[in-house]
Amino acid sequence: MRVGNVVTVSGHISIDPTSASTQTVLLISLPIATNFTASFLGLAGVASTSRAASAYLVGIIETDFTNDVAQLSFFNDADVSNVGWVFHFTYEIL
Repeated sequence: MRVGNVVTVSGHISIDPTSASTQTVLLISLPIATNFTASFLGLAGVASTSRAASAYLVGIIETDFTNDVAQLSFFNDADVSNVGWVFHFTYEIL
């Protein structure tokens, strides 16, 4: 959803980590492109697992300045099965 120069993104994604006990990083393309600068901190968000059968995991969504995309990262303790995640982030078009 876009209101003026502010874009809000929400969704659901399945993530299947390849190994346990490691940080998992996923890049998310922006629906409306923008060029972030290193001093810009306008993209922020959260993500969490949506399946009650597994231990709940929480991740952060932040700016990837090199690729001008959102970056979801979380630490995967032990679950390497395919798990559904819900996410939400907001950013400003520069």
